[in-house]
Amino acid sequence: MAVCFPILAVGGLIDWLFGDGPSSGSAKEREFLELPQMKARIREITVNDRPAKQIEVRGPFPIQAYGEKVGFIVSVFDNTNDEFHPVISVVEAFQEPYSLAYDSRVKVGYIPPGAGLDPWAPIGVFIPEIMLGPYGGHRQFLVVVRLVDVQTEVVIVNGSVRQGRDGVYWTGACKFSCSLGERGYIQFHQERRDLQSVVIQLAAAVSVADGYLDPEEVKVIRQKIVQWIEKSESVYDGLSDTQRKRSYRAIADHALNEAMTDKIDTDALLNRLRRDGDQKLWYEVLELCFDVMAADGTADSDELSILHKIGTASKIDTGEIAKLRDRKIVDLEIDNKVKTTIEELLGIDAEWDPPKIKRHLRKEHKKWNSRLNTVPEGKARENAQRMLNLISEAYKNYTSLERS
Repeated sequence: MAVCFPILAVGGLIDWLFGDGPSSGSAKEREFLELPQMKARIREITVNDRPAKQIEVRGPFPIQAYGEKVGFIVSVFDNTNDEFHPVISVVEAFQEPYSLAYDSRVKVGYIPPGAGLDPWAPIGVFIPEIMLGPYGGHRQFLVVVRLVDVQTEVVIVNGSVRQGRDGVYWTGACKFSCSLGERGYIQFHQERRDLQSVVIQLAAAVSVADGYLDPEEVKVIRQKIVQWIEKSESVYDGLSDTQRKRSYRAIADHALNEAMTDKIDTDALLNRLRRDGDQKLWYEVLELCFDVMAADGTADSDELSILHKIGTASKIDTGEIAKLRDRKIVDLEIDNKVKTTIEELLGIDAEWDPPKIKRHLRKEHKKWNSRLNTVPEGKARENAQRMLNLISEAYKNYTSLERS
């Protein structure tokens, strides 16, 4: 059974619904509140055989609406724990103009003095199957109905009036309960942030693989955190901007501390990504780890070893991983800074036999020879030539092995 109650929004009383509460008010306001008011309710219906909630209103229009063109705007909040979290619609037709939050709008038209709605008039529909709340399971929801002047720009974002409060003539509400799936958007983003923590820990493991936490490598990791913070500003995760920033920065601090004390278990982290990660996240971790490896201009053998382990676990095509590696190698000081074997640098598997290694080297030579003429002059072209020299040297070595 829906619980319905009327609320009149007059001037500063608009926020009454959200906990600010009206003062005792003037005698005129108290008298106005005692007049018959418009009411809102929920009715159970089906839409294309799907269970739905129909939002309806009945009663006289408020005096402020007389002589104006009006319409209704409906918003829905999850308030199970006396907190207000907007419900998100996965269908654009039920989204606010400026956000993904549920929104339903109906134009009524010109309101003559004394006009009202009787019987109950439908002004919106809520289909649980296409909605996403902050949490899964059975929840309590609050429907907020606003009667607005359609000629005033009333801007509602995430269910709250951000602009045009003078154009809101009445606010009503009613409650209902239902289930919106197994998990909600706050749970989803928390799980995603947990996986992003795995990404940062793997990057930190690469950073300290050479036994030294280079400031440039730390800078790359922190830049990734800043990037995630900027992208998260438009998501629904139940956090304030300050809380979100603290959460992400704590991820970086924790990962770097664990790395410096040698407490990162890369096998456990990779198993977590295998279980819960998607291909986009695998690409993200590989690209970040290659960036970290290249940040100090050095390709260390232990760093490449971890990167090889990540690439194998990702199941991403080896050719795609090679492209990532090659882009970073071009920027390295190969002659005097690379602290790794030719095999590790060229992506040669220790289990390959000489004929297979030579086939791989021929492909690498063709690739880098083509790249020599496309990269700009300077260090990148010099490194491409050095790579060709290393490939030629390796080819000669394995040719000698075959003959011996």
